[in-house]
Amino acid sequence: MKPLTFDRAFPKSLLDATEEHLMDVWRGDVRRVYSCAAAAPGCRWLDDPIRQAETAAAGIMRESGYPGYNIPRLAADFGETSVAAYWGGRVSQSDGGGTAIEPVVHNVGEADALRPPDPANGGDAALAAKLYRDVCGILMTEPYDRLWTTTIDLRSPLDTAAMLWEPSDFMGAMSEHPAVVHRFLDRVTDHLIAVVEASLASAKGRVCGGIQPEIWLPSDLGIVITDERMAMVSGDVYKEFGIPYLERISRRFGGLFIRCRGAFGRQLASLRDSGVNLLGLEYSHPYTRLADIFRVFEDSIVIAPRMGAKASEEYEGKAAFLGDMARRAPREARLWFTLRSEDPDFMAQLAIAQAHITSYRL
Repeated sequence: MKPLTFDRAFPKSLLDATEEHLMDVWRGDVRRVYSCAAAAPGCRWLDDPIRQAETAAAGIMRESGYPGYNIPRLAADFGETSVAAYWGGRVSQSDGGGTAIEPVVHNVGEADALRPPDPANGGDAALAAKLYRDVCGILMTEPYDRLWTTTIDLRSPLDTAAMLWEPSDFMGAMSEHPAVVHRFLDRVTDHLIAVVEASLASAKGRVCGGIQPEIWLPSDLGIVITDERMAMVSGDVYKEFGIPYLERISRRFGGLFIRCRGAFGRQLASLRDSGVNLLGLEYSHPYTRLADIFRVFEDSIVIAPRMGAKASEEYEGKAAFLGDMARRAPREARLWFTLRSEDPDFMAQLAIAQAHITSYRL
C-alpha cells in the first residue's frame, strides 16, 4: 500500500468540492456546517523552527481522517500579541498558556511619539511565511496550491491599543484626551492593515481566516479578527473608539468575521447599523447567546457557537452543548460548528455532529 501523502490525503477534486460547498455557506445558500481541527501547541513556544513545522504538518495530516468540511490549513499561531509585538514590549507566556506583552505607552506624550516598524521587515508575519514554506516542504506539496494558511492572530485596533498602552492611563485618555487616542488608533489600524497586506502578499493570497475559529474564510471575502474589548467597554465608548477602525479594515479587505469570548450583546445593534460588512460572529455561551445574535442579524451573517467556561454549569460537556445548539437553533440560522480533537469528548461531539448537523438549503 502506498504511504498516505498530503496530496493523496487531500485530492484536488475533494478540495474543490469542499471549497464550493463552503462558499455556499458564505453565500447563504447552506445553513449548517461543521469542521474538525487537530489542535497543535502555539508556534511561539516551540523554539526550534524544525519542530514547529513538523508539529504543524502532523496536525494537518491528522485532519485528513476527520469527518466534516475540512480544508487543510496552517494555523500560524504565534500568540495573541503577534501584532502588538511589532511595536516593542517584552512578550512572555501568560498564566493561561497564551502570550502577554508589557505596555510601551504610559502617557499621551508617548502615545503620540510611538511609531511601529515596517511589518514587511520581520515580525511574526515573516515567521509565519517561512513556516508555511517549511510545512509545504515536509508535506511534499507545492506551496500556494492545496495548502492554505491563516493570518497571524489579528486583534482589533482597540484590543491592540489596550495591550500597548498602560490600561488605566489608556482608559483615562479616552475621556480626557480623545484626540490623542484617535490618532493612536489610526496608526494602530494603519499598521494592522499593513501586516495583513504583507501576509497576503507572502502567501500569494492563499489565506483563509484566523487562528480561531477554525473556519475557512478565503481572503478575497474578508478576514477574521478578535475583538475582546467589545465585551469590556460601554456602547458609547465602542461606537467612538472601536467601530470606526473596524469600518476602515472592513473597507480595505471586503468584510470581517469577528470573534469575542465575552458578553457583547449590547454592541450588536451598533455593529449591525455600522459600516462594517459583517460576515459572521463567534460567541461564547452563556456570556452572549445565539438567540440575541439571531434576533439582531437574522440570517445575514454566519454564527459560530462556542462553549464558554461558565456554560459547564448548564452542560455536562461540549458534546451536550453542541447537540443543544444544533437542535434548538432557528432553522434559518447560518451556523458553523468547529470541533477540536484536543477536547476530551471529541468522539462524542463527532457523533452529535454526524447525527444532527446536516447541511441543508432553504
